[in-house]
Amino acid sequence: MIRATQILEAYHSSKRIGKNYVEIFKNPSSSELTKEFRGGEIRFLADPQHKDVYVWDAAIATHDDLQDETLPNDMSIDEVIAGQAEKKGKSYVAYSAANIAFSLDDPEGFDKEDFEILLKTVEQDWSWTERFNISLTKLVKGLKEDIEDALVNK
Repeated sequence: MIRATQILEAYHSSKRIGKNYVEIFKNPSSSELTKEFRGGEIRFLADPQHKDVYVWDAAIATHDDLQDETLPNDMSIDEVIAGQAEKKGKSYVAYSAANIAFSLDDPEGFDKEDFEILLKTVEQDWSWTERFNISLTKLVKGLKEDIEDALVNK
């Protein structure tokens, strides 16, 4: 469970989506991930500037539902990874990034500069997320290749 000091540090700690209550964990511990999510899928927002990860139950809310609560005011959605992960062994492995996939699924609406920003984002060192038992290694490698392919076609 989130402690009072964590609530104060987080932008918001929870939100009601329809009839569902969504608890957002900032930089969750291994025991919080295990206890709260019991191996289910999670959604997360990884903020490389502040080295924070916001995590919630994937079945309850989408990134769009919680973007205002999890995206720091000084960051753009293109500078973070808004992803989904599933439990593999003792940690969660990210398999999608909604904010980046959107650009790759419909590349016609984006120009070369947009893809260069996304490439800069995925080329960062994301290993710090492993402190919170969330691995982005395979995801960012695949995204980098996809973005580079999109840039070739621009």
